[in-house]
Amino acid sequence: MAKVAIKSEKLSPFGGIFSIMEQFDSNLSSVIDSTLGMRCRLYGYQYSEVIRSLMSVYFCGGSCIEDVTTHLIYHLSLHPTLRTCSADTILRAIKELTQDNISYTSDTGKTYDFNTADMLNTLLLNCLLSTGQLKEGEGYDVDFDHQFIETEKYDAKPTYKKFLGYRPGVAVIGDMIVGIENSDGNTNVRFHQHKPKGRFFWLPLAKYIKHPILLQTKNRPFDFIFCYF
Repeated sequence: MAKVAIKSEKLSPFGGIFSIMEQFDSNLSSVIDSTLGMRCRLYGYQYSEVIRSLMSVYFCGGSCIEDVTTHLIYHLSLHPTLRTCSADTILRAIKELTQDNISYTSDTGKTYDFNTADMLNTLLLNCLLSTGQLKEGEGYDVDFDHQFIETEKYDAKPTYKKFLGYRPGVAVIGDMIVGIENSDGNTNVRFHQHKPKGRFFWLPLAKYIKHPILLQTKNRPFDFIFCYF
């Protein structure tokens, strides 16, 4: 006897992302909204929904935020409970989460902009703790280094690598990023390297640290950071 399967007409080539969206919602949505705050009271999208929509773009093979509106929103909206927002909403929410730059002037008179993104770094740590990738009470070695990111954004500065871009400082534990502080691409890597006021991105880590911090860098290879959560 032939078997007859009744299928819904609402078929999606991206249906496999639904289980990931559900895991994201159950594990991270409450952490995101409690850290960033409620974006709306009655109508609109919460930050957890915005970040989940942004995540879906890249998990579904998109290359830019606009792909969620152009290609994905119809299919992702087939999920019975989870909402997906448009590219315009994602971009507005990203702008809402931006933090003003902090400008520093060197002894030679040059001015460099830093951005510590304290709230987003706090969210990063809270998510790592919530998912169990970091555990309270454990000891970790934290490494720090600068990276150069090539970009043609309006505020990109020329780097010594001969391209325009940014020079973020990145803190890692193993293969997990635990803090990012952005700065101008033309910032000297030694500028504010060992000054506390130049390390604002450590503030989210401060409530977990029980021992002093020493900075590990290529210039001072015998200094290490010990964080105890």
